[in-house]
Amino acid sequence: MHRIWLILLLLLSAPLMAGVADCSQSQVPKRCEVLRAGQATCQDVAPAQLKACLEDFTPDTSCRRQRDVARCEALRSAQSACNTLFGAARRLCVQQQLPLADCAQAKDAARCQRLAEAEAACAGLFGAEQRQCVARRFAQP
Repeated sequence: MHRIWLILLLLLSAPLMAGVADCSQSQVPKRCEVLRAGQATCQDVAPAQLKACLEDFTPDTSCRRQRDVARCEALRSAQSACNTLFGAARRLCVQQQLPLADCAQAKDAARCQRLAEAEAACAGLFGAEQRQCVARRFAQP
């Protein structure tokens, strides 16, 4: 449900951001900043994958409502750290900034490690393609 709201937010916010050179001049500056971060990260993605890319790389304006607050906050700081880059270079930068899974704390460390390796191998994919890739690689012994 959150993803649907994010897409609607992106579509409805475009007029608010149109012609605004600086997000501080926007009606909703915080929303403008996170939307621009997502757009800068996904600007070179094929239209068929754009929605999934934006969902993966656009941080929420308030991480407090997220299931994984730490990851949401890490995504926001990663987007800030990579703010001079665009497209694939920015996605790579953001992914490198995000913390790896802490498998030492997991109930099944071996399973956690296999999942982390599968996710790393499928890093260039988005949405359903990424989930299917992870599932295939995770299922392999």
